[in-house]
Amino acid sequence: ISSACANLATGDELGGLFGTLDAVENCTGIVGPLIGGQLARLGQAVPLGVVVACYGANFAIIAAFYGRHVGNKGLAHASSAKKSQ
Repeated sequence: ISSACANLATGDELGGLFGTLDAVENCTGIVGPLIGGQLARLGQAVPLGVVVACYGANFAIIAAFYGRHVGNKGLAHASSAKKSQ
């Protein structure tokens, strides 16, 4: 994920981007177990179902937008690197 995100920002913006990604990851490490504990009160399989649904939603979002935002830049970067060799 980090290498794909590095293509989204310029060199001057990378520190802020990775700082934001790190902050979000740390917050989810705190909030996730709290939500999971509450969901477990509804049933033992409920947290797993929610996690699977979230991964499915993430996959759908990435599949829909990856080519537009990251894939084309990565391909352009790779082809320009081959041309410079």
